[in-house]
Amino acid sequence: SSGWSGTVSFWLQVDPKGQLEPGFCDPVQITPRAWNDAAFFVEFEKRPQSIPFRLGVYADVDVWNPTKRKFEEIPASERPLVTVTDPPFAGTKWTHVVFTFERFNTGKPDGVARLYLDGEPRGTLAPRQQTFTWQPEDAIIGLGLNYIGLLDELSMFNRALAADDVA
Repeated sequence: SSGWSGTVSFWLQVDPKGQLEPGFCDPVQITPRAWNDAAFFVEFEKRPQSIPFRLGVYADVDVWNPTKRKFEEIPASERPLVTVTDPPFAGTKWTHVVFTFERFNTGKPDGVARLYLDGEPRGTLAPRQQTFTWQPEDAIIGLGLNYIGLLDELSMFNRALAADDVA
């Protein structure tokens, strides 16, 4: 309920261009509600011009979008996403994906989330008020939502791993 931190780690083997269907797919999503309401996820968005990989860290919808703007009206800089436009995924190799989060549920705009790919930092979402009002027993860990590829070694930690630990 306060001062919450953690890490999610897993491996993916996927050829996004050759294997994924157009649109969104989430290899991992954690939430008791919807994708935009107290949720963590990583996703690919396959579109004709590119296939970005993103980390979404959505606090309670009333916290991150209190005026209830339509998603497409929210400037990219205000969306709770870390976007990697050149992700290192390939159908012939495993890619290590890690995201960490710290100082969630403090009531202050001091929450930090970080995305790492193959041990390298690829983006940070901070500082933000990260209020997640859900009970751990209500959270669902969704695996492979519209995902076509391999996923291995899902691990979760009750602390944010340091960059050296991730590497």
